[in-house]
Amino acid sequence: MLEDSEILSLLAFMLVFALTSAGGYGLYRWRQRDQRRGVARLRDLSRPEKKNAEQEKTSAAWIPQLGTLMLGSGADGHADLRTHLQRAGFGRDSLQPFMGIKLVLMIVLPALVAALPYVAGIVSLHVALLVSVLASAAGLFAPNLWLRWRIEQRQRALRRGMPDVLDMLVLCLEGGTSLAAAIQRITVELQAVHPLMGAEMHIIERSIQLGLSAGEAMADLAERSGLQELRDLAAVIVQSEKFGASLVKTLQSHADWFRMERQQRAEERAQEASVKILFPTLLCIFPAIFVVLLGPAMLQIATMFSQ
Repeated sequence: MLEDSEILSLLAFMLVFALTSAGGYGLYRWRQRDQRRGVARLRDLSRPEKKNAEQEKTSAAWIPQLGTLMLGSGADGHADLRTHLQRAGFGRDSLQPFMGIKLVLMIVLPALVAALPYVAGIVSLHVALLVSVLASAAGLFAPNLWLRWRIEQRQRALRRGMPDVLDMLVLCLEGGTSLAAAIQRITVELQAVHPLMGAEMHIIERSIQLGLSAGEAMADLAERSGLQELRDLAAVIVQSEKFGASLVKTLQSHADWFRMERQQRAEERAQEASVKILFPTLLCIFPAIFVVLLGPAMLQIATMFSQ
């Protein structure tokens, strides 16, 4: 028969093994995300009929209908939310699905964490009501927090790609090409290095082809992203187009400023790392050290008192 200490050691080993395996698998899936995304895109391109059918099915889904019911007649009064959704990378018709997801979470979460435990007799009615209110509030505010996080991630990616974009524009302009031709040239090169910035530059290229100037197209990008840096850059490009000034030195100074800001932000995050690592150390490493150091002594003391 196994002793209690051996059983505890076996359970601890199995728990550590399971957590390590789950962490390794999660890291592997995270490292392979770009490859899986590219394979999925190639499969979609090879089957356009299926892709169109899926798009029609998505457009006819019931979640946007729930969002329309939740918005009611006041759908035009959510301009700020529409702007946030646009800055997060969603289209103009994403307000109804977003509100529909909110409504679904407000109904499903209380049912899962409050109604089912109350029916099963696990919690009392008062606890179930309190938990349902908290779960409904979480379903209401959690999408907003996720939307804010996505906007920050998108803005960070755009800031990261702006120095390279401006450097490539400067090289093309110094070679004698126009600004519109330079944007068309660098759009292809940016797809592999900065996919998000490449997609935005592709939108700028299409806007220029439809009749907008480069400054106006850049101003639209600044409005979609919400970055003050892009607004300043768009204003400089508009003034250059209006007065016929050279853009090379201006773009180069903006590129240097973007690069310096990116370096300063990296140094700031490096300075914060020493403080942030303190909490995982206290919560994860020190308890394990205490278990290793005090565990055998506690088992010996328990054995001694049992005798």
